[in-house]
Amino acid sequence: MPDDNEWHPQHHSDTCAIAAQEGVLEDVGGVRPPEEEMIGVAEREGWYTPGGGTPMLDVGRLLAYYGLEVAQHVHADLGSLHDALGRGEGVIVGVRAETLADEPGDLDLAACSGIPGQTADHAVRVVGFEGRDVVLDDPARGVGTVPVEVFLESWRGSGNFMVTAAGGRS
Repeated sequence: MPDDNEWHPQHHSDTCAIAAQEGVLEDVGGVRPPEEEMIGVAEREGWYTPGGGTPMLDVGRLLAYYGLEVAQHVHADLGSLHDALGRGEGVIVGVRAETLADEPGDLDLAACSGIPGQTADHAVRVVGFEGRDVVLDDPARGVGTVPVEVFLESWRGSGNFMVTAAGGRS
């Protein structure tokens, strides 16, 4: 069985959403297509632009492509996030990367143009909670915890956007 706390690093400055989906595919779907394969599919389908990343509303499309049941949630809250994790679903959220950084410049996302109309510029996988800390698989930094208050401030940058994924179609 896959380890939810295994790091799924992004290999390019603008593939955080693809790497986060890779982690969900492994943990929920039991498959781990290579990031380069996923980049090719996403670019061909118009869900990813090199140098621009993945638009928020296209996060989750790779999960569906590989057979998972996917839902997007806007204005989600901690309760819905807890519920999704409790059901064993994979969870990806949009965040403001700089809010999560330990030091200014800790995350080098300068090559990524960001997502027009919002301040979120990064996607991370939420893998659980430890007390009042949120455990993240951050494609840019690794698996670690952040205080829930810091997480909420960062998540707010996306309008509390959340993608959930459950086991594949039969």
